[in-house]
Amino acid sequence: MLALAGGWPIAWVAQQLFRHKTRKHEFRKVFRFCVAANLIVLGAVIWVGGDPINLVKELASHLQKQGLQAEGM
Repeated sequence: MLALAGGWPIAWVAQQLFRHKTRKHEFRKVFRFCVAANLIVLGAVIWVGGDPINLVKELASHLQKQGLQAEGM
C-alpha cells in the first residue's frame, strides 16, 4: 500500500526521525507540494475505480468535450 502512496510516508517518517532537512523551508514546500499532488492523483485513480488507464481515458474525454464546447460558443 505504501508503494501506491508514492513512498512519501516513509520519506516523511525518515525526515522526522533523522531530522533531515526539517528546517529547510524551500525543501519542505516542494515536499508538501509533491505529497499533495500524489494524494490528488491517488484519489483520482480510486475515484475512477482503481484503473489508471481508465483515468487517462476519462480525462482525455473530458478535455475533448470541453474543447468542443468552447469552439461551439
